[in-house]
Amino acid sequence: MKYKIKIENAAEENGIIDIKRLNVILSGIIEIATGSIQIRLNGISFTKGRLPKYIDDAVSVKFSGIEKGSTIIRLETEQLNRTLTNFQLNAFRQDEIIDMLGETPMSLFISSFNEALNPDSEKKMLDKPLLKRMENFKKAFCTEEERILISNEKSSGRLVLTEKSFTEIKKIDQDTPESHKIILYGLVEKLEYSKRKVRIITKSGGVDAYLGEKVHTDQIKNYWGRNVTIEGIAFYRYGGKIGAVEIEKIFVPKEEDKYFSGKSSSLTAVQQVSEQINKGKNKSALANLIGKWPGDETDEEFDELIKSMD
Repeated sequence: MKYKIKIENAAEENGIIDIKRLNVILSGIIEIATGSIQIRLNGISFTKGRLPKYIDDAVSVKFSGIEKGSTIIRLETEQLNRTLTNFQLNAFRQDEIIDMLGETPMSLFISSFNEALNPDSEKKMLDKPLLKRMENFKKAFCTEEERILISNEKSSGRLVLTEKSFTEIKKIDQDTPESHKIILYGLVEKLEYSKRKVRIITKSGGVDAYLGEKVHTDQIKNYWGRNVTIEGIAFYRYGGKIGAVEIEKIFVPKEEDKYFSGKSSSLTAVQQVSEQINKGKNKSALANLIGKWPGDETDEEFDELIKSMD
């Protein structure tokens, strides 16, 4: 499929672009498209470690030239059903993945920005790592007067960006929770397509999780189909829903750990407790805290309960 990027009111001469700016545009497209694919496959746009080769190969966009008419950049790419191969379909994300296979890297780039800029969208395919990279695309602009228009020659999908667009994206980023250490309790469900990915079934539903670099697969395999307590880092989508959890430690669960099978989309208080535990506060005091909360206490009273863990 063929796409064009038109820079209106460009700072450079008609049909000419600084190579450094061209690099920002092209590398930004690749990075944002990559994150868009990964959030659909894995629940999180970017993680530590090397990018899987099958994703790197899938994000193939070819530069075919620059033309006059303002400044027009020509690109070509293919649908992901032709380039995204050698991956196992995640049954829990089946609809998202099947829909994605009809997209191209360019259309995912366009839809990520349109999702962020549409006030009526759910923004469910945006997380903080992806939003940060979208904010970085602001570097493609030289002046406030410029407009960047991106479109497919044969479809209605279109994106219009100005410098002001990034004010809204920054606000969405600020409204998206930072990654945070948490404790989670639930049933470990083995995923047949991956040795390092699992699904933790809590009272409020499933949470996608993957083993951190320091956690060996032998540490989780004995818990298939059993309840477990994990400590890890939660990565959030816009709106506060957990997209994925990186597992750092695995424990045989205790009775009081069942509290952490609560709502995965609203873990602010749980995060506070988890943070205190990770700071070295008395873990045995957790059972007493769970016996008192949640109740009718105010935020101030809850803070006092947290302090009581010393």
